[in-house]
Amino acid sequence: MKSIKIEIIVMILLWISVIASVNINQDFNPLFLCGVIGLFLSSVLYIKFKDYSLIILLVLLFLGSLNFIQLFTFIRINFIKLNLPITILFALVLYKRYNELKDNFSGKTNHDRKEERNKKIIYFKEKFQNLSIEELEYNLENEHLTDEAKIASNILLNEKKQA
Repeated sequence: MKSIKIEIIVMILLWISVIASVNINQDFNPLFLCGVIGLFLSSVLYIKFKDYSLIILLVLLFLGSLNFIQLFTFIRINFIKLNLPITILFALVLYKRYNELKDNFSGKTNHDRKEERNKKIIYFKEKFQNLSIEELEYNLENEHLTDEAKIASNILLNEKKQA
């Protein structure tokens, strides 16, 4: 089963807060309208352009945590001029997607990532080449090994079984 991404959960929570705000509080200020437009844009872009949607969502949450825009109007929980619920959501999304964002902005291409992965597999093949078949099978079941180490173990295991 595929796990639900954190940005979908955050967008759903934000849409629930927007709907609750509309039902509870009928007067909308420009900050709230900016938040709704940004959330709508992030939600629509998620269908085709997930990277752009994530960036817009992070900018939206960052601005919301600083109270430059509002994503709900019925409750305000501030801590040192930060909107606490939005700040928590911002930190959560940033924490969960940090490596993905770092890869997107570091300039690494898909080719670079594949080449780096192949180097790791070669390294593990050299490291594991003297292991027995039982040890290689244990490596495949070991949850603490990286995917590259398991791939190298699998390749070596197949080579040893064929020989």
